[in-house]
Amino acid sequence: MYAKAKHVVVRQQNIQQTMCFASVGKRFSAIVIDVFCVTAVLVTMSLFLTANHSDTFYKGWKSLWIDGIYFALIPLILKGGTIGRLVLGLKLIKIDGKHLNFRTMLVREFIGKVGLGMLTLGATYVISIFMVIFRKDRRAIHDFVAKTAVVYKRIDENLIRGEKLKRYS
Repeated sequence: MYAKAKHVVVRQQNIQQTMCFASVGKRFSAIVIDVFCVTAVLVTMSLFLTANHSDTFYKGWKSLWIDGIYFALIPLILKGGTIGRLVLGLKLIKIDGKHLNFRTMLVREFIGKVGLGMLTLGATYVISIFMVIFRKDRRAIHDFVAKTAVVYKRIDENLIRGEKLKRYS
């Protein structure tokens, strides 16, 4: 899928940087990698922590906590990245240029994703998918709630000029 890269100028500690919003394909691929990582941890924990291996440790409320910890804390530790984002050269930033903090991540993950998703019976997830696909800034509802965006870690001049991104295989 070809898409023109849009960019944002972020001012952080008197340094101005141009950041390009991550493409739909890269965001989706990062989520797939992250879900694989979380699932691997949950299945491993299930094997070691349950006496009866038919127990559904990784399907219950405990998995929600592991998932929340992964998506809320790992970006703080890895400076905006999850494993999937790091592999694909992406990172999460605050639009105002400030550093990510625990409050921002709680708002993004537990209010913007889980809370609104539960209140709307999943409608916000569907709306967010369409927002990422069709909005020029590729921000979802949880990005607006927390004032964040997913961007490329490194950009080249071709992206800034708005040239088409190469197709990712």
